[in-house]
Amino acid sequence: MYHSFNPHRIEYYIGGFELFKTLSQTGLEGERVLDIKNLALRVAQAAWDVRAHDIKILDMRSVSIMTDYFVIVSGDSMVHVRAVVGAILDEVKDDDLKIKRREGSDDARWVLIDLGDVIAHVFHHAEREFYDLDNLWSDAGEIPWENT
Repeated sequence: MYHSFNPHRIEYYIGGFELFKTLSQTGLEGERVLDIKNLALRVAQAAWDVRAHDIKILDMRSVSIMTDYFVIVSGDSMVHVRAVVGAILDEVKDDDLKIKRREGSDDARWVLIDLGDVIAHVFHHAEREFYDLDNLWSDAGEIPWENT
């Protein structure tokens, strides 16, 4: 494992994979800390707005170095999963965030959207039951949220 540190980013290189932990961002108005929890809540709300269900926000900070929060949601069909993904991407498009990785969009059975400190998992309900991330990461605390 290779580890480097600067005031803005912790970078981990594990087995050829590069994991980033963004601590802050710099803009024209100077350094600002991105409210990561708020981002996770907004991702959950965007999914809710297009009728995603079984929405959970997991606080991963105590169980993983790869991200701060997982947002796990389910859709009823491939079309619904694509609509949820589109809503999440629309929600964050003006945040000046780089989408680090997006996987599974073609099949729309399990789509992963890596926003750095927040990773959204958008599942077709059958895949969610099969992969059971909720149980796999059960040591992570769940963040309560209310849809508006």
